[in-house]
Amino acid sequence: MDLGANRGAFTRAVEQKYGLRSLLLVEANPSLARELSQVANWNVENCAAASREGSLAFNIAANDEGSSILDLPEQSQLGCSSVGTVSIRAKTLESLLGSLAPGTIDLLKVDIEGAEVEILLESPPHVLQRFGQITVEFHCDPMFGFGGRAQVTRALARMRSLGFECLCFDARLMDVLFVNHRQLELSGLDRLRMRLRPAPPPAITKLWYALPEPVRGAARTLLSRVRGG
Repeated sequence: MDLGANRGAFTRAVEQKYGLRSLLLVEANPSLARELSQVANWNVENCAAASREGSLAFNIAANDEGSSILDLPEQSQLGCSSVGTVSIRAKTLESLLGSLAPGTIDLLKVDIEGAEVEILLESPPHVLQRFGQITVEFHCDPMFGFGGRAQVTRALARMRSLGFECLCFDARLMDVLFVNHRQLELSGLDRLRMRLRPAPPPAITKLWYALPEPVRGAARTLLSRVRGG
């Protein structure tokens, strides 16, 4: 299931690499949803994933990847300032799942420009636990203008409490993978390995890029040799 499908790049990549069949693509932008609907075998829902059902104002950004149900910044270095607003349906994750057959869903991708936090905080446990893995792009970095770092921290804590291991591949939390260890029957060793693979703290990342490139290159070479051994 792909929440915030945009032009379908994520779904295409997953289908081509892993052969998974997409169950549902959710895209709030009406024009993008129409484009996605032209692709054979794709089930597309033109609505916004949210914590409440009903009608919502959807803000379309100049860079359509930045469109959101949240208020957009007046100025954005990413081209995410608003160029218009449309009224769209909003559906909860539980409601979206209601149209599908019961059982496990391998992967949920969530990239909905700041609204991902309310999905993770307010969806019932049994809804989130239907997914084997959930990949999320959080938008709490200052460059997005949404804020919400404290809410993201709460969302991470809640997902861990529901039986998900959390792998953060980016210090800005723009690439986070939740793995359902209960559903996938991960061993204790597998879970420990995951916990030892978080992204470094921002201060460490900043220090790393402050080093001269020759030093970083030598460190990468050394690390590669250690891993190879």
